[in-house]
Parts: sequence; structure tokens; C-alpha cells
Amino acid sequence: MPATESAHRQRAIFRRSTNVSADSAQVGKTIDYIASACARQSLDRLAAGFGDDGPGRAWTITGPYGTGKSSFILFASALLAGSRHPLYAQMTSALKAVDTRLYGRLRRLTSAGGLLPVLVTGSSESIRDSIKRAAIDTLHSCKSAAARRLRAQWLADSGPGRFGKPVEGLLRLHECVLAHEEGVAGTFVVVDELGKLLEFAVKNPDKSDVYALQELAEAASRTTAPMLLVGVLHQDFSAYAHGLPARERQEWEKIRGRFEDILFDEPADQMLRLLAKSVDSDGPAGPDEPTWKHAVQAMQKAGALPRGLEKSEVAELLKRCWPLHPVTAVVLGSVFKRYGQNERSAFSFVQSRE
Repeated sequence: MPATESAHRQRAIFRRSTNVSADSAQVGKTIDYIASACARQSLDRLAAGFGDDGPGRAWTITGPYGTGKSSFILFASALLAGSRHPLYAQMTSALKAVDTRLYGRLRRLTSAGGLLPVLVTGSSESIRDSIKRAAIDTLHSCKSAAARRLRAQWLADSGPGRFGKPVEGLLRLHECVLAHEEGVAGTFVVVDELGKLLEFAVKNPDKSDVYALQELAEAASRTTAPMLLVGVLHQDFSAYAHGLPARERQEWEKIRGRFEDILFDEPADQMLRLLAKSVDSDGPAGPDEPTWKHAVQAMQKAGALPRGLEKSEVAELLKRCWPLHPVTAVVLGSVFKRYGQNERSAFSFVQSRE
């Protein structure tokens, strides 16, 4: 979950949304990311693909709206890219503070070169058009003459140098940056908002190129230098094919089978930590303090506090959530998970001026 630093208070100010393409280039921007257990577990699986000690290199990250999936992608892409990424130092600090083992593993993996991010943000268009635009943007950030030539060919999109099918274009990009860009050991292809591309494919069957995802996943598994592929979804892949004929749904299920799924959803104890980081209060004082202590003790006695937290840690977190009542702080995540957009709605509520 990303945050920016307030100029007048040393507390985290959480963003309402993250755009992986735009925010990854924010040089000099302070982003205070909290590397939760869910984020670290997901990153560990991606690192296995980078290190070639995992079962695959293609994943979908699936979770409800507002759970921080795009923010996680920003976090992961910076760490996998290594020191060439503008957010590398900040994201490395966030990881090192909570998980020295994973921090050390990623340092070793990127010591000889990182993965160049190719960040696709899906919209109501074909998969080819989205990927081509992201590939051109990626080459714009490269320094070699070969990368500039390839970008010029794709902008013209004619003759033997045209982009072609998504898998052809991305493999050309992959080979180009490996051969000509310093500090690059592979590529990290992310399709954020993949659901929008799938919805377009369902509504426009004559323009559908959803099988490109299968070709990309198969290509990623075959490259010698690592090409990692991640699609980000709000619901299971097959749910987007609900209105299709049975035969086509079966074909979509085959495509889905090329990807491992990573479920991305924060537990209640992590939600409380995020709230405490966001509010960061000194706690109740004066006549409010006895009432607050009584509420915390009653919740402890009733077994109503989040599991996975020590009693002393819960008390400290609830104190930092003040002036939220302890009951409100504990149930806020569950309420917005059911009626809103999870963490996004919760932090919009906490930090709004309405």
C-alpha cells in the first residue's frame, strides 16, 4: 500500500489509486510503501521465477478492488529492476525493514542485472494495441541506439520492422534490451487492468486477440534469460468469459491454465497496521483515556481483536488509530471490504475532509 509523506506531519498519506505506468517514472517522489506479509509472499513467488527455481514465469494476481494490487506491482517492478529503477532505493528500504531474507535474495538476483519493466495499463482496446504502446514507452526510457531504432520502427509500424503479434514484439524487445542495455538481465511484463482487455475481447469477438496471452505465457516459460509475465485482475479469469458460448469458455479456461494465480487480499491484522500508519495518533488523553482503555479490555475479553497480533501490539495500534473508537478501527476493514473498495475506501474515509 503506497503513501506519500505529509509536509507538516510525519505520517503516511495513502493514495486513492496507483497507475503503474505513470507512477513508476516519478523520480524524486517520496513513496512510503508498507511491505505487508501478502506483498512479500507474492514477491517471493515472482523472485522464484527470476531465479529459475520456481515452476513457472506467468502469473495472474487476483484480488478485489482497492486491495493495493497496482501498488504492489510498483513495489515489485522497482525491486526486480534493480538500481536502474528510480524507486529502487525507497522500495528496497521498505522491504529491508521487515524482511531481510527476501531483501538479500533480491539483492543477489539483481547483482548482475535486473528485469526491465514493461508496464501495460489495460483499457477498452485490443491486447495488441495496449502491449505495443507499453513496449514503445519502455524503449523510450532505454539509452541504446538499438532501442531507439526499434522504437522508431514500431512508431512507423510498417515494413519488416513492424510490431506484429504481441508475442513477436515483446520477444524482439526482450532480445534487444538484453543485447544492448546495460544492467538488464531480462524483462518483467505486467498487464495491469487485464480485466478491461478481457471485457473488450468479449464485447468485440471480431477484434479479440485473447489467445495472445497464451502465446505470451508459453514464450515466457521458454526464454533463456528470464521474461516474467503478470496479469492483474479483480476477479477470476474465467468470470470474464461468463457470457460466451460453452466452447469459447473452454478455450478461455485453457488460456487461464497457462498462468499460476496469486490471491492478493490483506487479512484483518494487516488492515489495522495500515490504519495505524495512516492516522498515526498519539492516542487518547484526559477523560477519553479511561473510556478507551475500557473498550480495549472489553474487546480482549470478548476475543474480538484481530488474530495474529500480540495483545501489546494491538493496544499500541489501536492507540495510533485514535480518534477512531477501538471497535470502529477493528471493523473498518471488514465493513469496506463488504460495502466499498477495501483499503482504498477505508483510507479515503479516514483521510477525507467531508
